[in-house]
Amino acid sequence: MTNIRKILQRGMEVGLIDLGDFADITVDSKNKTHEVIRFRDEYVTVKSLSSGAITTFFDFDLHYIAPSIHSDYHPHTLKVRLTLLEISSRAFDEYRSTKNNEDISMEEACRKLTRNVILAQEKYTDPSDERYIGKKAYNYGYLFIVVKDINGKKVITFIKNDKKDNNTEQLDNDTNNNRTKQRKFSKDQRMYVQLNERLGIKDDHEVVVNVKPEVEVVYKAAPVKEEKDSLFKKFVKLFK
Repeated sequence: MTNIRKILQRGMEVGLIDLGDFADITVDSKNKTHEVIRFRDEYVTVKSLSSGAITTFFDFDLHYIAPSIHSDYHPHTLKVRLTLLEISSRAFDEYRSTKNNEDISMEEACRKLTRNVILAQEKYTDPSDERYIGKKAYNYGYLFIVVKDINGKKVITFIKNDKKDNNTEQLDNDTNNNRTKQRKFSKDQRMYVQLNERLGIKDDHEVVVNVKPEVEVVYKAAPVKEEKDSLFKKFVKLFK
């Protein structure tokens, strides 16, 4: 399966059309406009060759040339969209044990953990390790997060809050290493703010309604039917 890591390289110059929160990127474009600074499966960060401005995109179409089944080269498009991760009940319970998340809802947890996974340090896992087949592991500060592909959906199946557990002898090698790595962890503050806006995250767990359509909104605005009815009644009284 083709992914962004097989297409892009750091320092690669590409043609890019900036459409706000969305970008149309062509790898083999004759009109080079941006340099690829960094990328992951969930995003790409580029620098304008003309202005030097740095921008991160979470929604983009990536056009490239690659061989088909018959070894002939044809144009292909990889579509990357910002989507919410799902979370297992076990991982959700563990996440609620972390600071300021004791009363968080499932919907809010999915939004915050989607952001955290994108910002986290992806952990190298041994392909021969059966624990990580079909999974990816991440370090986000004291949190050790495992994401599994289940029927085409990405689900957070395991979270370990290392800060809560003071008995280091009971921790496995992964979480022991995480205690050391968390001291070196520094999230990208610009991406943190950008993801909060895109995912509708506020510090008090409130969910902003006007998020992008790619991210499903569960909490909708309050109905205005009652307000309209009251205005109609006032209007009728004027003519009685």
